[in-house]
Amino acid sequence: PNRKPGIGMVLDYLKSGELDLQDSWVIGDRDTDLKLAENMGLGGFKLESGKLDWAEIAHQLLNRPRLASVNRKTNETDIRVSVDLDAGGGSQCQTGIGFFDHMLDQLASHGNFRLELSCRGDLEIDEHHTVEDCALALGQALDQALGDRRGIGRYGFTLPMDESLAQVAIDLSGRPAFEFDANFGRDQVGELSTE
Repeated sequence: PNRKPGIGMVLDYLKSGELDLQDSWVIGDRDTDLKLAENMGLGGFKLESGKLDWAEIAHQLLNRPRLASVNRKTNETDIRVSVDLDAGGGSQCQTGIGFFDHMLDQLASHGNFRLELSCRGDLEIDEHHTVEDCALALGQALDQALGDRRGIGRYGFTLPMDESLAQVAIDLSGRPAFEFDANFGRDQVGELSTE
C-alpha cells in the first residue's frame, strides 16, 4: 500500500489539503506512474519516446485550452452554451430571437472566440427569460473558461459601427455589475423588445 502506485507514502500530504489538485500532475515513464496519478486524484502524463516528450507535456500544461460548457434549465428556459476562447469563428446561436442571435454572434466574432448557444424558452409569454437566462449561462461559461485569468488584459476599447456607436466597458475581475443607458426610437428590434 505504500509503494507506487499505492499512496501510503503521500497520504499525509494528500490529507493536509496543501496539494493543488487542479494544477498538479504526475509525470513518469511507467504505467504505475499513471495509476499513482489516478489514485491521488491527479492528472498524469506518461513519457514515451516518439510519442510524448517533455516539450509536448509542457505545451499541454502551460497552454491548456480555455473551454467551458454550461447547461442551465429553469421552469422558463433550457439552455446549452459552449465557449472556446482560443478558437475564433464558427459560432452558432439559436435562441428563437433573431436579433439576439445576431448580437450574440457579434460578441463572439469581435471577441475572437467560438460560441455555441441554444435556448428553448417561453417566447410565447415574452423574451425576457430567454435573454436573461442566456446572459447568465454565457457569463458562467466565460467565467469557467477564463479560469484563473492569468495573462489576460482586463480592459477593452470602443468600436464604432456604420449606424451606431456603442461603448461597452467589460471588466473581467469577477465582480458583477450592469448598467444600461440607451434611447430607442421604436418598441422592437426584430422580435426583441427595446424596453
